[in-house]
Amino acid sequence: GTPVTDSQSPQRVSKRQLTETDSRLGERDRQLLAAVQQYRYLMTGQIGRLLFTDAANPSAGLRAASRSLKKLSEFGLVDSLSRRIGGVRAGSGSYVWHLTHAGERLLRLHDGKSSPMRRHYEPSPYFLAHTLAVAETAIRLTEICREHEPQITALQLEPECWRAYSSAGVSCSLKPDLYAATATEEYEDRYFIEVDLDTES
Repeated sequence: GTPVTDSQSPQRVSKRQLTETDSRLGERDRQLLAAVQQYRYLMTGQIGRLLFTDAANPSAGLRAASRSLKKLSEFGLVDSLSRRIGGVRAGSGSYVWHLTHAGERLLRLHDGKSSPMRRHYEPSPYFLAHTLAVAETAIRLTEICREHEPQITALQLEPECWRAYSSAGVSCSLKPDLYAATATEEYEDRYFIEVDLDTES
């Protein structure tokens, strides 16, 4: 695919500049960056439902998410894809966001990870649809558990959710899209979830 051009290239953003930018961010800003990093791509509407639940209503949450994304975009920490889900008529909630190189580096100021950073490419329509569908599944599960008794105790995306095991001396692997664990006072349930967009054979 074609590399997505960050609003600020890695060469233009020094560690000092990142540290200064970091000092201007609030906790909600960092939560938003971490969520986009975790899910790889998120729509504005999904971010509103995931993080801005204290808004008066969903429309207010969407507006708050849009303002935060605009701020982070101006800082060069996130960028939106050239195409929108549902087209222009779908409104501001249809923008799809990802971290820029600077956004990845800023998060590393806190987590200390040394693994290679992702390079951002314009994703294929299928890959984007599947990634957003996995995120939607996780967000809906989060919404359900906010309203009802089960609490989410674990939520992992791939490759963290993959599991290796052996059967009759043969090494095998399970590679779902999502792993979730929920708990009540009496029970804990664990789920390996595969999101099928009617393309599996």
